[in-house]
Parts: sequence; structure tokens; C-alpha cells
Amino acid sequence: MNYVLISIRYFPDYLKFVINSILSVDKDASVFILGNDDPKYKNTTFINLNDIESDGCKEFYDYNIYENTIFENNPLWLTSVLRIFYLEQFRKKILDSKFVHFDNDVLIYKPFKNVDLNLVVKEKLNITSASPKKLVFGYSVIQDLEPISIICNKINRISKIGKKEEWEFNGGKPYNEMQFLGKIFLENNGLINLLPTLPYHSDIIFDPSNYGQYFDGTHIHPKKRFSKKKVYNQNENIDREIKVKRISPYFKNSKPFVTWNNKKYDLMNLHIHSKRFSKYLPIEYKDYI
Repeated sequence: MNYVLISIRYFPDYLKFVINSILSVDKDASVFILGNDDPKYKNTTFINLNDIESDGCKEFYDYNIYENTIFENNPLWLTSVLRIFYLEQFRKKILDSKFVHFDNDVLIYKPFKNVDLNLVVKEKLNITSASPKKLVFGYSVIQDLEPISIICNKINRISKIGKKEEWEFNGGKPYNEMQFLGKIFLENNGLINLLPTLPYHSDIIFDPSNYGQYFDGTHIHPKKRFSKKKVYNQNENIDREIKVKRISPYFKNSKPFVTWNNKKYDLMNLHIHSKRFSKYLPIEYKDYI
């Protein structure tokens, strides 16, 4: 399977854990690294972002929607949205084939061949969601160009309106990447297919971010040693199901899974916001880069 990772402006050191997990778990993997400078990782293919810029990408950049907001000094808000435009151009100019993309703090535990292909819709962006309003690149699959191109156009349309109306429809705050995708999904779910994150309809499930945060917190609030306290977001589906004890997540023997009705359901990935990857490496993990 083809895997695409994007790092705009800099490559975090921890990206090596993500790449090694892909190459360790999926023996059929081809890893493409999109960035501004070649990190010269072995067993990967580097694509310079300058070679896949588009008019749509420049248009979004020019809207400068985070200027004079509390998000202006956090480049992640801008780069997270820009990466959607780069994914579109990668599919258009570089690889005329299906590929997997996720954030740079995600580990995988199963090869793509283990995914039930009925879960993936060719004509849509397939992605994980924390809630219908919050779509997350915990794991995504892109095959056709058309849906991702339409999504990029819609992001620019929303940005133009938001800038003009000073984002009154969102409490005066510009959308982040998750909100853009959530709004587009709610307006037209013919463009986006949600991958299963709960065990009720699939034997293999995906982590948008909630399971990883349940296990180890976030980089700002990592889980403390011996602490049993959990923080739940009642607006997000997975957190609610865990809190009422309908499902129970576990990480044992270097594998994450969820139990429901006394049955075990494997997790395809974990979104490790804490960045403490060494605690959650897959059992097959080896250094390849």
C-alpha cells in the first residue's frame, strides 16, 4: 500500500517512529514523504512541496484566515489545512493510485490488506471522525481525485465567506482543518465516508485520536504515571462509549484493541498525541530509516 506523510516547514524527530512502524507492519508499503527539504530517510520517496503547489493552495494561503486571531502564532492551524491541498495535488500529479494518509503522530498495527474493502468508498475521502462535526486525519484513504478536489474548492469558498463575515457563524473564530471537513461532511456526505471507530459494525476499527488520548493523554497533558484519572469529551462518540463502559480499550502485548460484549476488536492505528511513541510501538517494530 502507498502511504503519504506530509510535514510542512520542518520534520519532527519523532517522524522516524511513524515511518518505521509503517515499514515494519506493512511489508507491501511504499512511503512518500512530502516536505520542503529532503530529510533523506532511507526506504522512502521524497516529494518537494514546491513541485505540487496549486492555485487552490495559494488562494487559501492568501485568505490568511488566522491573521489577527489567537491562532496566528500557531503554524499548525495553517499547515493542517494546507496539507489537504497538497494531498489533492499529490494524487493529481504524482500518484494515480490509492493511498493512505494520517497525521505525523500516528502508529499503525496492521497492514492495509487487513482492512475490509467494503469500508472504503472509492468515490469519497475516507477518514476518521471524533464526531460528525470533527473529522480527524487519524487515518484516511484517498483513491479518486474528484472528491478531494471538490473539498479543496469548498474550503476556499468557506474561507472567503468566513473572512468576509468575520466568522460570525463560528463565534468569530476561523475554522480549523477538522471543522472545515466536518462542515463539508454535514452539508454533503456524498464527498466523505467515515471509517468505523466503534466496534458495532466492524471487526477492525480506527482511532481518530480518542483512543490514543485515553491511553496516554496529549503532549500538553500526558498521562501521569500510576494515574487512573481519565478526561472525557462528552461531545465525542468514543469518549461517551468508554465513559458509560459500553466499550473498554486496552493496550497489551504491543497491540491496541477494544472489547465489547466480551469480544475483542483490533485497532488499526493509534493517534499518539503525547508523542511518547516508545510506549506504544508495534510488536514487529524495527529500524528501517
